[in-house]
Amino acid sequence: MPGCCIAWKKVGGDMADGVVIAAGLSSRMGGVNKLLLDLAGKTVIARSLLSLVPYCERIFLVTGHQDVEVAAAAEGIPGVITVHNPFYCEGMLSSVIAGLCMVQAERCIFLPGDCPMVCGDTIERLLAQDADIVVPRYLGSAGHPVIFSKRAIRALFTGREHPTLKDFIESEGATYVEVDCPGVLEDIDTMEDYRRICEALAKEPGDGAR
Repeated sequence: MPGCCIAWKKVGGDMADGVVIAAGLSSRMGGVNKLLLDLAGKTVIARSLLSLVPYCERIFLVTGHQDVEVAAAAEGIPGVITVHNPFYCEGMLSSVIAGLCMVQAERCIFLPGDCPMVCGDTIERLLAQDADIVVPRYLGSAGHPVIFSKRAIRALFTGREHPTLKDFIESEGATYVEVDCPGVLEDIDTMEDYRRICEALAKEPGDGAR
């Protein structure tokens, strides 16, 4: 993104890869693609991607619905590689698999594209854990992003089938880390969610841009 100044950070070894899924229909948004909505001067998807840039050599952006528009919103963000999922209508897990199968690094930071409020220090805490699957928790509730090792990704592809990513995480046994970042629970499913996040950004110091 023109004008971005990014400080790359290695936490606990080499840079991770990122996977951001951005293929869904935004079915509860009344026909609006939530990922393209503006949040204090940046789109939702751009904010989600930018939160991973300091920690990732590559970020695989999985597109589906309105793929051209979503890819355009990511233009200029360092390290972003677009991966189109032609089977996105089959559900989120198909996009998860499309992204994770591209991972080359020893670890991956997985983030849904509608989670634009994750704190950088939270990502650093998750990456500092020596575990195959690491999940943040805020006030006892699990959120995103999730860290996967290559071993965990192989287990997803070669083990028994799972109906959802949550089912896989629970069956494998994750390490949960309590964090002081309500943003790990903030996603945008409805216009009410969007308005709430807009209000939260408006209260932040400066221009509200993370």
